[in-house]
Amino acid sequence: MFGAKSCTIDAKGRVFIPAKFREEMGEELVVFKALDGAKCLFVVSGEEWETLTAKISALPFSQAKRFERYIYPAAADLSCDTQGRALIPADLRQHASLSGTITINGTGKRLEIWSTENWDTEQEKYSDDGMSDFIDEIGF
Repeated sequence: MFGAKSCTIDAKGRVFIPAKFREEMGEELVVFKALDGAKCLFVVSGEEWETLTAKISALPFSQAKRFERYIYPAAADLSCDTQGRALIPADLRQHASLSGTITINGTGKRLEIWSTENWDTEQEKYSDDGMSDFIDEIGF
């Protein structure tokens, strides 16, 4: 899954999930805080969520509790209505500063939902030179 879509989040916290992404991810979706500290949200399929939670459960307790305390309290099922809109819970909207124009990115197995302002700032961290070095490193 790849691509970026700009859209708006309405006053009720509903966002349109593009059909392309809905088709690729299926009906069951889970939304939660980004795991890398970014001020965005991750959205994964129910199947990918099960894979993630199984990996967390397999960790030693001292490591697992860190993930469990971060991810589970703010995670939520995300379902789309007949118009393709999904309601993002208020605490997650606040965490990612979502209002007005947002950007939804396909990043392989997940979606990322960003405020467009935060996404633009995030993009400033990357340069074509840095990507060239990475491509060389992985032998692509």
